[in-house]
Amino acid sequence: MLKQVSVSAPAKLVLTGEYAVLESDALAVVAAIDRYTEAHVTPAATMSLTAPALDLVDAPATYENGRWKLQAAHPKAAFVSEALSATLHYLEGQGTPIVPFHLTLSPALAENGIKVGLGGSAATTVAAVAALLLAFGRHHDPELVYRLGAIAHFLAQGSGSGIDVAASAFGGVLAFSSHHPDWLERRLAEEPSLSAVIDGEWPHLRHQPLPWPASWNLMVGWTGNSASTPAYLQLVAHLKADEDPRYRAFLAEMQASSLRLTNGLRTSDAPLCLQALEQGRNALLMLEQALGVSLETPELERLVEAATTCKTMGKPSGAGGGDCGIALAFDPEQAACLREAWERVGVHPLNLAIAPFGVRRTPDERPDLIPPGRSSAPPEAE
Repeated sequence: MLKQVSVSAPAKLVLTGEYAVLESDALAVVAAIDRYTEAHVTPAATMSLTAPALDLVDAPATYENGRWKLQAAHPKAAFVSEALSATLHYLEGQGTPIVPFHLTLSPALAENGIKVGLGGSAATTVAAVAALLLAFGRHHDPELVYRLGAIAHFLAQGSGSGIDVAASAFGGVLAFSSHHPDWLERRLAEEPSLSAVIDGEWPHLRHQPLPWPASWNLMVGWTGNSASTPAYLQLVAHLKADEDPRYRAFLAEMQASSLRLTNGLRTSDAPLCLQALEQGRNALLMLEQALGVSLETPELERLVEAATTCKTMGKPSGAGGGDCGIALAFDPEQAACLREAWERVGVHPLNLAIAPFGVRRTPDERPDLIPPGRSSAPPEAE
């Protein structure tokens, strides 16, 4: 019998490792953030979807031959469609009868109605996958949710490292190495059974929780402009295909940043973490020069410069070109300094915190924020 369930999945911010994370076995660091997408599944006579972000209310849908789809095509429903298709196909392969349901998706990731670059499509994908697994009587194991979500995300956009899917599925702060999109594409082409892909080895995938010191604050500033990640990814792909030595130099610098930040968090070494953010910023500036585009916009540059006045370090988060930047604050006074400095230069401080848990059933398992005195992961780490 189909159960009525609700789940929530957190958004994400990449701390360092942008673009490089698309390389096989490259390291990046990502944090789950306390902005959530909620998914609600209820039994129904027919398949349907309500998604206010897509202007859809009780939109009729079908599931046939392993594909869930809206009866009236929608240009922005690809992530939802692939998430539901992958999960239902997987459940069917496990012998679960598929019955009609109504899905409601309620994201709360925007700032004043504008996308701010917190990984909304991944949070929506993860929430939809977990909600269906629970509704059909399966446990929403984070690894299973990640793998189904990563497949859906890849099929929806044709690429992607999975780092934002990982943050939404596992929560906390993660050291992450991608399954690698080229590997996943080959595996899906070679293996007709989705269950075999899900249950098999993912040799490149690595994710490990990192501790976050209780007294540290991850500060987030929004530039007021949204960025276009796919356009930048395409430019980077061309740079790589041309075997440009500037791309290899960028990768080396960004990998050094990710290693420094990982080690700094494991040892609560504030100076090392600041060096890591500075190196990550420098790597993005190297890539910006090679691409001939503005990854660090004037607003992001002001965010970084304002952070230095508060004796800390800032950098863009994610693809650049807009959206958000981050900085570290090690006490309340430094956090207040950053908020005031950013406001003076037209950067909007966002009231965000690290979400210690990934996708969770609600309301009885509602994720809590990290309160003072707690960290997002056990203090020991490899």
